[in-house]
Amino acid sequence: MTREPPRWMTIGATTLLFCSVALLVGVLVQRFRPRPSLPAVRQIKSGPELVAVFIVASTCGASHNPALPHILDSIRVRLGERATKAGEQLVTIGVALDDDPGTGIKFLSHFGRFDAMIAGGGWAGPGALDYMIRDLRGELAMPQLVLLSRDVTIGQTAIASSSDHVLGRYVGPSQMAILAAAPQVASGDTSDHSGQP
Repeated sequence: MTREPPRWMTIGATTLLFCSVALLVGVLVQRFRPRPSLPAVRQIKSGPELVAVFIVASTCGASHNPALPHILDSIRVRLGERATKAGEQLVTIGVALDDDPGTGIKFLSHFGRFDAMIAGGGWAGPGALDYMIRDLRGELAMPQLVLLSRDVTIGQTAIASSSDHVLGRYVGPSQMAILAAAPQVASGDTSDHSGQP
């Protein structure tokens, strides 16, 4: 003779079964629901670009200057105003010359949002090679901000870009602070504004 389980056990087991099914359905709905796409930092389009390349490293003492994030925010605002007036698109690139890419990206996050980041490889990494050593030679010092201009053409199946033209190079927090406060920002200034970091 078999005994039936107590009524409370049957109700509990049935409730548990329904909760499990509801949870499973909820997980499946979430998994297959289309995710909203996050807006891009900037809309990529054809035309002239004003490019600000900010170069630091977590191992560089001057890159830890507590005023640097505020200075960079001011520069972004000033360059954004200049780009709007000139019909250009402002592009910001953060470069970390750390050996480890993860360390570099984490350090760059202290300086706000960038349209693109280059990190890793130290002084032989792509950021140093492109903006200080090989392609656009400049002083090997940090923190540094390099202002560039270029024209980009986006077609149906190809993208073309002119060579980068250096408008200015600002080395050290003091030089960047001067740029942040300048009444006229980089309207063709090709001089090197190198200073001690």
